[in-house]
Amino acid sequence: MSNNSLLDVDESIITKNLLLPGIKEENDLEELLKNFNKPERPSVTIRPSPGSCVKAKTECGQKVFLNICLTTEIPAPEEISETQLLKLIEDETPSSYRIPMSIGQERMESDKSDKPAPTYDIAINTEFYKKCMEHKLFWVFLISVVIEGVSDKYDKRIRPEGYVVLKHRKALGKLQQHRIEKREVNNAMRKPLIQDLTGDNLRPTRLETETINLSKSALSAQSVYGNNFKNSRIPEYRILREPKEGTVEKLVGQFKVPNVLSSKDLAVDVGEDRIIVEAHRTGYLIDIFVPYSIAQENVDAALDTINGMLVLNMPVVQC
Repeated sequence: MSNNSLLDVDESIITKNLLLPGIKEENDLEELLKNFNKPERPSVTIRPSPGSCVKAKTECGQKVFLNICLTTEIPAPEEISETQLLKLIEDETPSSYRIPMSIGQERMESDKSDKPAPTYDIAINTEFYKKCMEHKLFWVFLISVVIEGVSDKYDKRIRPEGYVVLKHRKALGKLQQHRIEKREVNNAMRKPLIQDLTGDNLRPTRLETETINLSKSALSAQSVYGNNFKNSRIPEYRILREPKEGTVEKLVGQFKVPNVLSSKDLAVDVGEDRIIVEAHRTGYLIDIFVPYSIAQENVDAALDTINGMLVLNMPVVQC
């Protein structure tokens, strides 16, 4: 069996199905995402309390407002110290620290000049907000994560620098209701995720798939974390759904990571609807959201060091 049999996929089929049928405009994509069936989870509807209002701008100069609001219904992130957070940032692994949050729907609110601007409510845990108010490093980190999350969800490309925290306003407009799912916080992977594939360990993969185009959702590391990631690059990748038609059973992520010699050189974090892949030595970083609920505990991965390819097998939660 040849070493490259893992990725023996007809490229013409992949290219032909690069876009889901009928997706030509952003509005079409939004309508499609609304139609994806997600499993019902226990949930509660809340209206958060105001906390802080952040004014920022997109790369094209559009003004946006981020209402960071508070609720006890969202769990706090893992308890770590400023020293631990600083080490994560210095080690270029800040994505391993997760902040649970709920990002509300985009709406237009009038600013002080009576001009409409996109506005978003981002709900976080009340006690964690208090911690951010007492420790500047956590506050700055929180804002960077909020900007990243809103940018990913709405493809806004909000600048991570130059934002202003409004002094005399805790929120712009009336805060909206949020539906909060009741689930445990997954602060870390419970077991090593990546398996190195070499020689006899390689297995062929034959897929009846359709490619989901998610490239617009990917942010460069520099746009999220600033100069610490200025040399980061987004690798080539594909997210495939299986089977091609009918109910989606799993997603398969294929990431080209040349020059990665071992799984120790990669950091992979798969959330319910988020995929993060980092290769520190080679400067690769991909951070994307997918329109499905992933069964995180059943995710597995394989690194083909010969062909420079990371493959993630991600079962989808079924109703």
